[in-house]
Amino acid sequence: MSGMFAIALIITNQHFPEHTKRVTSILLASNALGGSLIPIIIGWCMDYYPARISFWAFATIMLMMLNLVIINLGNDRISRESENIQKAIRISNNKKNT
Repeated sequence: MSGMFAIALIITNQHFPEHTKRVTSILLASNALGGSLIPIIIGWCMDYYPARISFWAFATIMLMMLNLVIINLGNDRISRESENIQKAIRISNNKKNT
């Protein structure tokens, strides 16, 4: 598994070179969730509930994590758009002043 983490870290940093610090911290936080909390929760479900409920608990956790990724991507896009708008306003203000 550690090899998969290293490969994921390299690939994501190649695709998002301007966000290396952010991508690395997100992957480390995700690694903590996936490596410790999820097995504990699923193991507890398997001890106390049937396999079907454990499966749906695992599927629910994965959907919640997918939602977090989608929300994070949306917030990143919105922040980039607002930065571009602010740059355009600054450029137009500079042109008016000169």
